[in-house]
Amino acid sequence: MLLRKEYPYKMTILNWNDEFGKNLKSEIIGCTINGERVNITISVDCNTYKYIITNELFNLYKETLGQNFRHSFEQNKSIEIELRLDPKLVSVLKLAIELDKKEIIGYLTKKSKEDRDNIFVNTQTWYGLNVKQEEDLPDNLKILGSVKTGFDTRWLKEL
Repeated sequence: MLLRKEYPYKMTILNWNDEFGKNLKSEIIGCTINGERVNITISVDCNTYKYIITNELFNLYKETLGQNFRHSFEQNKSIEIELRLDPKLVSVLKLAIELDKKEIIGYLTKKSKEDRDNIFVNTQTWYGLNVKQEEDLPDNLKILGSVKTGFDTRWLKEL
């Protein structure tokens, strides 16, 4: 179950285009814009995550995965992946839309349904920054919040 603290909008499905022609579904659960950095956070199921890691999608090459890399997570829980748009493409995105959270999410979801060849819904246009999954807490700690574990990638520092 996902906590929707950072993304209060309705569920937004994004269909990704990968180089193998497979349709990957994810849910957008967050979006941040910081200067020329455009990040989105997606949620995927465990099987989709394994496909992403196996096929090195979102530029998640073996050499970019951090020390705490985990190939597998708990099967019945969603996995969050924070992505950053290729910095060279931010100016191109600015030509198409205003850099605003709602605009970006709307644009991406529309293109993922109508224009499958659009560069902004291609998995190689985005870089995986970190991968997390919420951990189960004892009942007496659940009232304090949640804990997520995972790993950061090299792209978090380099982009």
